[in-house]
Amino acid sequence: MPATTKHAELRIIMGGMKDDVQLSHDPVGNGGRGSIGATTWGIGETLTRVTRQGQVAPWLAERIRNVDPLTWEIRLRSNACFWDGRPVTADAVAASFVQNCAQQTDVGALIERETSARVVDSATVEFKTRQPVGHFPNALAHPQTIVHASDGALTTGPYHAVAFEPDRLMELAPSTSHWSGHPQLERITINVDPDLDVQVRALETGAADLIYAFPPEAIDRLPRLASGYDVYSAASMRALSIQINTGRPPFDDRNVREATALAIDRGALVSGVLGGHGAIATSIVPPWAGPAAPLQTTDVARARQLLDSADWTMGPDGVRCRGNDRLAFTMYTPRGEVLAMAALARAVQRQLKPLGYDVRIEQVAALSAAIKDGAYTSALRTSYAQLSGDPFFWLKLWLARGGRVNQGPTYCNPKFDGALEQYGRAIGAQDRRARWQELEAILQADVPHIFLVWAPLIVVSRAGRLRGLELDPNNEYFVDGSLSLDGRN
Repeated sequence: MPATTKHAELRIIMGGMKDDVQLSHDPVGNGGRGSIGATTWGIGETLTRVTRQGQVAPWLAERIRNVDPLTWEIRLRSNACFWDGRPVTADAVAASFVQNCAQQTDVGALIERETSARVVDSATVEFKTRQPVGHFPNALAHPQTIVHASDGALTTGPYHAVAFEPDRLMELAPSTSHWSGHPQLERITINVDPDLDVQVRALETGAADLIYAFPPEAIDRLPRLASGYDVYSAASMRALSIQINTGRPPFDDRNVREATALAIDRGALVSGVLGGHGAIATSIVPPWAGPAAPLQTTDVARARQLLDSADWTMGPDGVRCRGNDRLAFTMYTPRGEVLAMAALARAVQRQLKPLGYDVRIEQVAALSAAIKDGAYTSALRTSYAQLSGDPFFWLKLWLARGGRVNQGPTYCNPKFDGALEQYGRAIGAQDRRARWQELEAILQADVPHIFLVWAPLIVVSRAGRLRGLELDPNNEYFVDGSLSLDGRN
């Protein structure tokens, strides 16, 4: 068995914030106000977590019990501690829950902020909702529900932050009282540099042990690293998809929406643009987190039939028209090569052109500002699909009326809103499955969103340097106490 450097420093370099990768907000001083990134780096934990199979499971909680439709009882791990050794008590859990509900941006999309937390005893908390919330255990897995104390200065996790400079540096030290045992590493240093050449050079010179989130747009550089480096790759729960405005031409025509989804060869996007990394996306539920029916497939012949039947006829310039309307639209993408989104947009443009589409790609500095108030036709977007291990959160944000990302709104269907509400209130597994199938039927019939691929999470390390690294498809978990270095490399 290879020797292990038990008390060693792991040096990570990464490209910084690219809409999906960031260090954290302030993990040293106010983890209770901005906890994105805390679970990724092993400096924060939630009561539940999402497994590699996309299911929710206890984490800081030992047991979760549904008492009645409005009541959930959580029993805590008896050996759970904050990083300073202070025990995690029911009082601390209840207090951090109330603070998270008041301050964290995403909590309100999962559960009502008026949900109460009552201390039953030192290790038991009772949560009371105003209406049934069937995904309540999943809501507790969202990274914005981390358990903390001292206004976020104390968190749980195998490591804790001892130094932090926004978008530049974070240093972690082991939490010696962690419930899973003493972590393997004495220190973890995470440096940020957006220049990939600098990242690769740090790996080559030994200044870094690994590159975290190697950019998909630079996948063609991986073969040059193959001889002296280990490449870890997994399809993540980061969805790359096309958000469409169903209230604007041409996507106000349902036939155009379905034809567009059918015309896209997702397998070619994975193999051609992503170099075989990642996976095709046919639903908002990843294939490893099923069961989920494929809502969209590739069938170019059927796409042509739909356009023909809807009287979109091919013009002399190779663009279809219906009356005075051309089958043309603008697709927004982020400025620069971010998550291979520009390359994906160009590939989609090429795939749609033979069918008579005229797609114009426009790079914008900020997608969120570009689509504000629904003043757009389409945009290539990136989103976390399984932050809580349940599709409710994504559907609420992106497709429900009033959803934070559904500006305008760009999709409005009272039947969908009602079905989503019923799904959210369903408690039993059988009832939730039936309600989910109703939602799937609506999504398949309406085609309000076009799914493309699951982005890859890629880590490159010096050959043989790491031990215990198994990439989790959920981007929210990377560092844990088992990660170590091989002492011979």
